[in-house]
Amino acid sequence: NAVMGTLAQVAAGDLTRKLDEARKDEFGELGGHFNKSIGSLRNVLVEVSGASQQVAAASTEIAASAEEMSQG
Repeated sequence: NAVMGTLAQVAAGDLTRKLDEARKDEFGELGGHFNKSIGSLRNVLVEVSGASQQVAAASTEIAASAEEMSQG
């Protein structure tokens, strides 16, 4: 079953997978909502990744400033 395969891949961490939303019934609607949810989750992860890189850079700068201050 293609739906179960896609869901298993997403559960394993592959957020690039999508369900078929072309059908004009509940399954098509479910696919559309699922795809939108996965897209939102993917966007949140991109934002978190960017924020963590900014925190790491700021931490490096703070550590360098602290080292400079401690040496007088």
